[in-house]
Amino acid sequence: MLARPISRRHFIASTSIIAAAGAVPAARLWQAGATGDAALFVSAEHAPAAGLPANAVVFDGPRIERLQAMAASLSRSAANIVLRLDATDDHLLDIAAQMARVSVRRGAALSGGKGITARVISQERTFA
Repeated sequence: MLARPISRRHFIASTSIIAAAGAVPAARLWQAGATGDAALFVSAEHAPAAGLPANAVVFDGPRIERLQAMAASLSRSAANIVLRLDATDDHLLDIAAQMARVSVRRGAALSGGKGITARVISQERTFA
């Protein structure tokens, strides 16, 4: 038998601390994995003058062209992407995801204002 009884408050506090300690490394692992091979979706307004990676897709021009480019990019993109979009393009991304029959689940913001991690999830189902 325990020499000192454990109160409910102590038990809840200790399990909450353990759960939080495990959640932080898990979030960092997902974030690190998402940026390694992730495509970069950038609005022309947020694109740097130089230094974009080869897998960057820059959206420029009228909204209809941006929407079509986003839908085409989402349908053939990898599962992990990084978003550096302005407010208008962020709204268009949701519409383009519906057009491409995918959903985009946004994750954590990257440090230094480098964007937001996101995951592209296919909505198509096959019955084989």
